[in-house]
Amino acid sequence: MPRPRSLSAVIFLDKNAEYNGALMVIPGSHRSYLRCPGRQTAANWEKSLQSQVYGTPSEEHIRALAESLGIKHCTGHPGDVLLFDSNLLHASSGNRSPFPRRNLFVAFNAWSNRLQAPFYSEEQRPEHVAHRERVQRFQR
Repeated sequence: MPRPRSLSAVIFLDKNAEYNGALMVIPGSHRSYLRCPGRQTAANWEKSLQSQVYGTPSEEHIRALAESLGIKHCTGHPGDVLLFDSNLLHASSGNRSPFPRRNLFVAFNAWSNRLQAPFYSEEQRPEHVAHRERVQRFQR
C-alpha cells in the first residue's frame, strides 16, 4: 500500500468484553507517526496475530502514547461493527475466559492506493489475505 491510508472494519461475531480479550485501542494514536523498524519475514501474515516481531512500533513509543492518550476496550455484541483508521494502534490479549470472542476483520482501501510490491517484506501476502484486483460495483 503506497500510503498508510485505509479503513478497518471489525464485525463482532460474539460478545466482546474486557474479560474475553476485547480489542484495545489508543484513541487518537492514528494522528501520530511511529516508525516500525525491521523487515517482515516471508509469510509473516501466518503468525502476525499471535506475535509480531517486526513491523510494529517500539514498546517505548507505544507506552508514551498510552500514557498520554489512554487505552480503551472496544466492547460490543454480536452483529456490532467497529470502524477505525487502520493506523490506530490496536491489539488484543489472549482470551482466557470460557466465552468465545470471534471477530471478522476487513480492511478497505481506495483503488487509487491499491497494493503494490511490498516495501518491507520478503514477499507479498497471498490473494485471500490481500486482494489486489479491482472489485466490481454491485449493480441493482
